[in-house]
Amino acid sequence: MPDIPTAGIGPALKKLYEYVLKKNENEALITACFKAFEAAYNQAVDKYNLNDLIDKSNLNNISIGLQFVEDVEVELKDFDQDDPYNNNLLKLFKTYFEKLSNRVELDQNTKRQLTNHIQNHFAIHFYKQLEENPTEYDNLIKAYGEPAPHRLKHEKAQAQKEKYQNHLKKLYLDVTMNDSQGMTLADIYINPEFNIHKYCFLDNDKRIKKGNRQDDKGFIQDCYDQQNIHQYVFDILEGKNPHDLINDDQQLIFIYGYPGQGKSSFCRRFLNDIWDNTSSNFYPLKQEVYFIKFRDIKSQRINDLFNAPLDTLLKFLQEEENLNLSKKQLTQSILLLDGLDELYMRENLQNANIDTFCQDLL
Repeated sequence: MPDIPTAGIGPALKKLYEYVLKKNENEALITACFKAFEAAYNQAVDKYNLNDLIDKSNLNNISIGLQFVEDVEVELKDFDQDDPYNNNLLKLFKTYFEKLSNRVELDQNTKRQLTNHIQNHFAIHFYKQLEENPTEYDNLIKAYGEPAPHRLKHEKAQAQKEKYQNHLKKLYLDVTMNDSQGMTLADIYINPEFNIHKYCFLDNDKRIKKGNRQDDKGFIQDCYDQQNIHQYVFDILEGKNPHDLINDDQQLIFIYGYPGQGKSSFCRRFLNDIWDNTSSNFYPLKQEVYFIKFRDIKSQRINDLFNAPLDTLLKFLQEEENLNLSKKQLTQSILLLDGLDELYMRENLQNANIDTFCQDLL
């Protein structure tokens, strides 16, 4: 059996590694994946200063049964060179890691930090393994090509993504309106109150039957426990249904408000919450998040936007933000779009245009 890591989370994953190795002949691929997973995990622990917390949780020293494991086939042809983290073997590692972390006292944010970092850096460590051990991984190099270009490609893409995220998370902390005192949005932000539209409730829902609780736009007032709108949105994005609404699998969230009521400010606070791990409101998400302001889309692309919205938004992120992003990756992410009302007025659009656009996004 090849030499495998014994530090970090290695002992906890070793049992799973040995099980998969017995079931498959692709020893080199399994070993490279295991070592890359381990290396990305250790890097995350160091980056976020989690050593004391991890030691206290005993995460590195526990193991769990493998009753949940189904036989997994590990084949070279199933390994996507552009997105090597998403394959059957890594899905198994992720599930096992999730079960391990659920056994210990790690808060949800720490779990998400670890998981997100492993996902974002796994490919870099995978190709680094091949690059540093060419003899051991000779068959993988023959199958996938020289590892250095792959590693450099993923490193460049990750660096650009981190640059993009760092820029967006700072929008909430930038000085507002060139204020001479250095006032930022974070200094003055107040969580906005919100109501939910009647179409989100079942027709026979008692909460929309009691008294005159509907405003002139159809929003139902004071019929549910009011909560922080940011936490409410995070709950929905994580598959929860905090107010028992008609659709418990929301794929699209609309935030309605008049100009100046705080929709753009909400977006800036949201972006800071998911990426700024120094914030008291830090709430990392499992999915990748991309942000587009409609005002930044040039008028000559508006027809493209309404004829093929997802393709046009993807092209914007690729060309304007210089992100290495596929359509598949975009469809698996959270897309935050700001300024639909501004676009409506700027381009003299009709309600039918907006309705079609929103339906096509689904």
